[in-house]
Amino acid sequence: MNAKKIILFSLLLAASFISCEQNDDSNVAPGKSTAQETVNVNPVIAELVKQGFSRESIVETPEFFLVQGDMMFSKDIKDYPAHSDEHRHAATNNLVSYLFTVITVSVDPSVNVANPDNWNTAISAAMTEWSGVTGCAIRFVNYYGSNPDIVIKSDNGLLPNNVIASAGFPSNGKAYSEVLINLDFNNNMNVSESTKKYNMVHELGHCIGFRHTNWDALGEGTAGVGANLIPNTPSQDPSSVMNGMTALNSWNNFSSYDRYAVKYLYPGFACNYRLEGPNGSCAFDVDGSPIWYNVYLVSTGAASSNTWSISGNSLEIIESYANHCKIRVKSNNTVWPATGIVTMESQDCTVTYSVSLGNCINYDYRD
Repeated sequence: MNAKKIILFSLLLAASFISCEQNDDSNVAPGKSTAQETVNVNPVIAELVKQGFSRESIVETPEFFLVQGDMMFSKDIKDYPAHSDEHRHAATNNLVSYLFTVITVSVDPSVNVANPDNWNTAISAAMTEWSGVTGCAIRFVNYYGSNPDIVIKSDNGLLPNNVIASAGFPSNGKAYSEVLINLDFNNNMNVSESTKKYNMVHELGHCIGFRHTNWDALGEGTAGVGANLIPNTPSQDPSSVMNGMTALNSWNNFSSYDRYAVKYLYPGFACNYRLEGPNGSCAFDVDGSPIWYNVYLVSTGAASSNTWSISGNSLEIIESYANHCKIRVKSNNTVWPATGIVTMESQDCTVTYSVSLGNCINYDYRD
């Protein structure tokens, strides 16, 4: 996994393992963990100590620094903004743009295998729980195409034994792109479906910008990503699915404040649709014929009624259906790249998608 500009959060097995994690840092001699001394060792460690984490809680792995057994931090000092002393509750500075609140999710085959390593049912159930919050714009949908918003997959041995899963926070207006699952968690313990579901709801919550509800009690700090107050929520909510150090919890629904918080961050609106299609693809197949590309709806349900149109003089719609239309470059087009904006209008709302096709051959296509 590449270093991210976002701090990765994961669920932690209960506190009985903390002493073992501290022992992993045994190369630090007692009394030798001051901020000044860590500056000479690693600037990232110095920054983490400056943010309030104890040196003893910071463990270096090949890919990241693991802090307090529950947080993964980039090893690149350039990923850290200026230190902030702001201490607030609940959400990160970066959230998901309304253009991308319909979030596509792909389940990697590594976690869709035989029990006990099959997490597919739990993942689908977790997506349904978030999508089912009334008055909220967030929708998670299964996706089988290329470039999904989120890929859920095995950690391939990357996570520590006592970390069941990990995710991160939004950037560039989109949900965090990856959820890792530790299939060897706690020495290959048998994880119940209810616990799997709880953890997937939790990790998807991080992907859309939720901090641990008990971030302050855990001493996590703002950590450069923000911990912004959601009004009218308590500082602690024992029933929240977003509490940290809860990897063995079973699913028991959202708390009332969980529901309030996600509706506050992402209030519902009529248009729970999004369009996807080609962009930057070649206009012609191996025989030189224009390729018919699909522009299609991504949603939790089909629009009740809709019409399709495309702007510009370079592209045309050949066929249209309830959930998609087929486009191609016009035979008389002389302007490259060939561009246009596909618009779908339903009785609920209007969504658009910008298409750009190049004057080149896609050798994977043939009439």
